[in-house]
Amino acid sequence: MNMHVVSAKLKALFLLVPMLAIGFVPIAPAWSQNDHASANPERLDGLVARQIAASLESPHAQVRSQTLKNVIVYATLDFDRVDLPKLTAALAEVAEEDESRSNRRLAVAALRSIDSWRARRHVAHLGGMADAEYRSLVSGVISEYHAVQAGAL
Repeated sequence: MNMHVVSAKLKALFLLVPMLAIGFVPIAPAWSQNDHASANPERLDGLVARQIAASLESPHAQVRSQTLKNVIVYATLDFDRVDLPKLTAALAEVAEEDESRSNRRLAVAALRSIDSWRARRHVAHLGGMADAEYRSLVSGVISEYHAVQAGAL
């Protein structure tokens, strides 16, 4: 994987994380600045997956929401180096138990976007999601992602 793709992955991960309101803490990267993760794409991909898993357990609904949007972007835009299927159990837990209906729907959309056999099994268990709602949710998330990307240039 070339450094441009690695750089794009880092931007995708952190540009979508909004500045949270006072009282909330921003998501901190899972590695220190002294870490040379960018020099090792496999290590970076593992750290990104760990960051996603940790963020899904955040006590803050906004952090979980943004993390779910990030997963949808990764799954939709083919960031295939991040092992998203490994996160299906954590996503299913959010889809079943999150206090926010919006986050539960985002989690189902994220599972559907991943489209692994485990993700499909969880979606079937959760009752699925209508195609129109799924397309609308994913379209909104991707539009937001591109708006953020355009603003960052």
